[in-house]
Amino acid sequence: MPRPRHELDQLVATVVRCGGIAHARTLSAAASPHLLRRAVRDGVLSSPRRGWYVLAGDAATERIPPGAGPGQPAATDPESRPDLAGADLQATVRAGGTLSHLSAARVWGWPLLVEPDAVHVTVVEGRRVSARQGRGLVVHRRATDSGLPRDITTPLETVLDVARTAPWPEALAVADSALRSGLVGAAELREAADLGRGPGCRRARRVAGAASPLAAGPFESAVRAAALDVPGLDVVPQYRITDGDVGAPGRFDVRVDLADPALRIVIEADSHAWHSTPAQRRRDSRRYVRLTCLGWLVLSVVYDDVVADRAQLLLRLTEAVDLRRRNLEAEAALHARLA
Repeated sequence: MPRPRHELDQLVATVVRCGGIAHARTLSAAASPHLLRRAVRDGVLSSPRRGWYVLAGDAATERIPPGAGPGQPAATDPESRPDLAGADLQATVRAGGTLSHLSAARVWGWPLLVEPDAVHVTVVEGRRVSARQGRGLVVHRRATDSGLPRDITTPLETVLDVARTAPWPEALAVADSALRSGLVGAAELREAADLGRGPGCRRARRVAGAASPLAAGPFESAVRAAALDVPGLDVVPQYRITDGDVGAPGRFDVRVDLADPALRIVIEADSHAWHSTPAQRRRDSRRYVRLTCLGWLVLSVVYDDVVADRAQLLLRLTEAVDLRRRNLEAEAALHARLA
């Protein structure tokens, strides 16, 4: 039979694997109620809310292993639990709420366009959150306690919460990431958004209708959000463009970030990660020249265009649409005269 100290060490290790905070149900296999009470009495754990236990004192400085979730490893299975950030969840539990919105999206492992600068928490309408409890939190309120309290909103709830409240580019980026992860299905997202009522429901329906698992990342999603705001521009994510026979020397076969096949406009989201080295720039130059020779108008968009100067980006895209329309009309008129 293990010594009492060894039992306490096992309990601390379990809480560390859970992200620094865990519910008594999660700890039941590792600790008896008596051991939990002893851990609180000895200052190893604290209990900010009934049934919840948080690392305290020196134990709180333990490193949380990556990929560990509350009571089990993180996974992509929709039924699995995410890798909860200990500090975020501790703040959530102290406020008596549920981790939600962009904070929940980050925990579910979805890349974000902009990292949240505060922890988003949802509480039941009418619950009082003191100034101390709410420090560093963005508190959202839900009219009913359906599904609350839990430690984190479900993937579907998270996407809808973000869609109703976040700016359009950020919301679309989260929805695209959710579909790409497989934790949310396109059909269930559209159905849930259609059934939604109340503030932000129209925004949620727009996000659900535009979301796509094909987007390569949040930056590309934000560029697509801008394109969707331009009348007459109808872009397809990860569009394939080819030239030449299969197997022939010099065959051109690429996928561009966004394309409007009717207007023959290509929009490339040139992130620093994939477009900064000399080799990457040479590849981009050759690719853009070839696309131009094939009759495509190629527009390169950088991150600052999306997050810092979106109005200018929308103007550029609008001008591109007008230019291509005039060119197509001129070509049609020329063909009519030659016919």
